[in-house]
Amino acid sequence: MSPLEEIEANLLHQHSAGVSVTLTIDLRIQEAASQALGLRKGAAVVLDVRTGEILAMVSKPTFDPNSLETDWPTLQFSPDKPMLNRAAQGLYPPGLVFETITLAAVMQEGLAEPTSVFTDELGVILAVDPPISCPADPPKTRFTLAEAYTWPCSVLFARLGLELGGERLADYVTQLGVGRPMELPIEVASGQVLESGVWSRLLAARTAMGQGEVLVTPLEMALVMATLGNDGIRPISRLVLSVGEKEVVPSGTPRQVLSAEVARQVQDILSQSFDAGWVGPTANDVDMSGRAGSAESGVAGAPPHAWFVGLTPAAQPRYAFVVVVEHGYQGWEVAAPIAAQIAAQLETQSPTAAVTGG
Repeated sequence: MSPLEEIEANLLHQHSAGVSVTLTIDLRIQEAASQALGLRKGAAVVLDVRTGEILAMVSKPTFDPNSLETDWPTLQFSPDKPMLNRAAQGLYPPGLVFETITLAAVMQEGLAEPTSVFTDELGVILAVDPPISCPADPPKTRFTLAEAYTWPCSVLFARLGLELGGERLADYVTQLGVGRPMELPIEVASGQVLESGVWSRLLAARTAMGQGEVLVTPLEMALVMATLGNDGIRPISRLVLSVGEKEVVPSGTPRQVLSAEVARQVQDILSQSFDAGWVGPTANDVDMSGRAGSAESGVAGAPPHAWFVGLTPAAQPRYAFVVVVEHGYQGWEVAAPIAAQIAAQLETQSPTAAVTGG
């Protein structure tokens, strides 16, 4: 269009048609995730573990873009922050689900195997100041690494963090997908981990058990789970398939950050964790694996956030999904059933044509 034609079009309000954009979002999976999350404040993300395609990305509360201009004054100052994309921009302490990263790092480094046996008479680490303990006594004084992961809390992971060291742990955090820039056509926050030179023994221990200096987005944790489900290969996150007739090819290439053996061992432990923690109908009726947990919100007097991170199907993962419910308190009782609803939808429906907009 020439400058003169553009001026004429503007005067006559003759606007050109938009370009069709095809997203990776699967409408049925998106709707299932939205319905499962309901009116709870939080986020849900589903990724294809092989391609990294974002099949669902739900943030609640939300808003109607068709009435954005009218609702702007209310939306702008709402304490619920409906315009914040909690899935991609919400930074949360991960709490116990962070132990999934510690578990993978420890096994990759050869510090322990799933069947490695440990003993813990006191459930307290005195080697750091202040000492680290769990709210409840350990259910066993002699146990395997796999068993310890299935418990609500175990100072074993703090001990392993001390052995691993903060800087090595931080490296695994970033290699698995936290704190790495994502080339997506939306605003995406990056998780926060401490940099080299600022780690102390106390921070390394507390972070390894999910209580330290780390913040993550639900989208990043979904990428971590996708890497584990993809036999240790970190896929490239993708949201747009094509613009008009032109395919959008993501930059970068998938990277092997864990051995396939370690990734599959973590998958097996995630299955054990799900069987041990699931509080809904018979676990055999829900074909998924994963870990739930709580994380202190940082808001004085407020309940902790509820998390669930998982894979489905359990034996041969195809999807990775993450659910976080702000101030949901109990991961297994609140976040896990939401994830199970999403997983049930994934089992009954294969992905449909991606969402297209103009």
